[in-house]
Amino acid sequence: MKKLFFLCTVLQIMLHGIPAIGQRAYITNLVDSTVSVIDVVNDTVIATIHVGVNPYGVTVSPDGTRVYISDNYDGKVRVINTSTNTVIDSVYLSTFGLSGITITPDNTKIYASGTVGFIYVIAIPVDTIIDYITPGVETYGLCISPDGKRAYAAGKGMNMVKVINTTTDSVIQTITVGKRPYGICNTPDGRKIYVANRNTRSVSVIDSINYSVI
Repeated sequence: MKKLFFLCTVLQIMLHGIPAIGQRAYITNLVDSTVSVIDVVNDTVIATIHVGVNPYGVTVSPDGTRVYISDNYDGKVRVINTSTNTVIDSVYLSTFGLSGITITPDNTKIYASGTVGFIYVIAIPVDTIIDYITPGVETYGLCISPDGKRAYAAGKGMNMVKVINTTTDSVIQTITVGKRPYGICNTPDGRKIYVANRNTRSVSVIDSINYSVI
């Protein structure tokens, strides 16, 4: 199961991080409390960054200058400067852990899922909580559509994906998928959403137009 988690993390970085920051991937190592920076051309680790306690989710700013890491233990989001590969800031969100994290394409908001059922909305660059979303289920993986209009949250507790309107920051749709969905990402054109279902060892493919599993 641990390998599956890291695979989902790598997949998220490859789809969303690489175009912005060139030939590098940022991979969270939950047990080691580190982030590995990988040169994806040579498949070598070029840096190791000590980040919090249990770094879990990761997302990259559209301009590639910042990487945001959610901590599954202390409820903080930490900010990495990609020029120096150092932690330059942290934002406290919850006494409980965080899991998934994603950023809007216009670089104005970050969404971070909490292990107690909240999804936190953070303003950039003020780095303060501006809203809470209560999806009604504990969520883990998060991703956002290329146009920034929708966020998708994997609700592992009730085998569903929650669709969020990013203008109103409210849940507008629920999609049933496999058991205990964790990782989630969408294609660059935004037409499909892929959800990794841990307990059924499957991937659900969702049509983002009509929100159906195809």
